[in-house]
Amino acid sequence: MYTLIRAEFFRCTKIRLFWLSLCLCPAAGIFSGCLVSANEENFFPILLAPSSLILGIFLSLNTGREYSDGTVRNKLIAGNTKTQIFLARLCCSVPTGALMAALFILPFSMLSAGTLHSFIPADILWHAVLTFILLHGTWAVIFTVVSSLISSREVGSIINLLLIILIAVICSTIEFELGHPEFIQNEEASLVPVTQEELEQIHNNTFAGSYFTSPEQGAANHYYKYETDISATKNPAYVQRPRRTILETVYYLLPSGQTGNYISYFTACFCGDDPLAAKEKDYKMLDWLPLYSLILMAVLSGTGLCLFRKKEFFF
Repeated sequence: MYTLIRAEFFRCTKIRLFWLSLCLCPAAGIFSGCLVSANEENFFPILLAPSSLILGIFLSLNTGREYSDGTVRNKLIAGNTKTQIFLARLCCSVPTGALMAALFILPFSMLSAGTLHSFIPADILWHAVLTFILLHGTWAVIFTVVSSLISSREVGSIINLLLIILIAVICSTIEFELGHPEFIQNEEASLVPVTQEELEQIHNNTFAGSYFTSPEQGAANHYYKYETDISATKNPAYVQRPRRTILETVYYLLPSGQTGNYISYFTACFCGDDPLAAKEKDYKMLDWLPLYSLILMAVLSGTGLCLFRKKEFFF
């Protein structure tokens, strides 16, 4: 097993695409950091982190190459089991994903530090950086499972790229569904006569509000004011439990959902919300996101291993 893991890492270092990917990640981080620094309200580059795209392309082509050049066949002939081959891939893919994430997020953080530090506490920022690196481990597991089950590296690359888009669309849809308020406020304005006390305030120019007069022929002016009646009605679009719990769990499990949760939090803080109060009120799950990533990594790894062991190889 150790020999297989060492061979996986050694094989990566001999591929030019690996070093090209390592160069593209910090370049993408610098570009995204400049975008955020230029426009403080634009956190979209974090959501579409190019590092996940680069990672998906690299792992798909690297894993698919093992099928085309007969590496998998040679490993099986040498006596290695499918379990050992799959776990060795994971042991190489997850650190590779974390490395590419770090190479993207560190220059991004340094360039956008002036913007983010102005309204986000440092400990929350560091937690966001660690969460971002860890969720790339989740991406690595997803890409490895798909590429291991599909022998064609071209098809595997396309499916992995489509998965990035699909997961982003799913998370955006869930976020939209969960964003509906539970109650809708209705305001109804009506015109009512002023009281005697308010009439005296009008004459003394001390009335705090708007009033209107309705002159009548041969009579004194009649004074009226607007009264607003505010009522709340149940929003039919509000997602009730247990469906809401299911959607929230899926949203927090998926990498794009975790990233979107942090972006919503950063945007709320930038718009004036107190960072600690907002975190305690609406973003309590930020501290639990790394655990969600580990759970999804474990589930996908186990599922991928079971499917890979059933995969038939023809020599």
